[in-house]
Amino acid sequence: MFDAKLSEKKRNAALRQLGNSTPPEDMRRAFAAVEACARAEAEFTTDDVWRLLEAGGPLIGHENRFLGKVMSEAAIRGWCVKNGKQVRTGRVEAHRREIPVWKSLLTGVHHARKAG
Repeated sequence: MFDAKLSEKKRNAALRQLGNSTPPEDMRRAFAAVEACARAEAEFTTDDVWRLLEAGGPLIGHENRFLGKVMSEAAIRGWCVKNGKQVRTGRVEAHRREIPVWKSLLTGVHHARKAG
């Protein structure tokens, strides 16, 4: 069955569920990793984000799909956009599938820190 509106509705519901079932600490770490990648590189992939996450130690949850929700939210926040390119992931558990390349909208953007 093909139904674009129903498909989008089910996708959004699945993303909400992933966000609700992912431990808050994992979400916080993932957003921090995406922001770090977006500030450091003009283009990046979720492989780059996973490298930062894994360097910080194991995640609490076991559902890796939550990173898709984080990337969608990062795009909504204006941190990055898909640039139309695809590359093959190096993550073994992802079986060399294609993943999007993200264009940073934060590279070179420095926010002033409050004195304190």
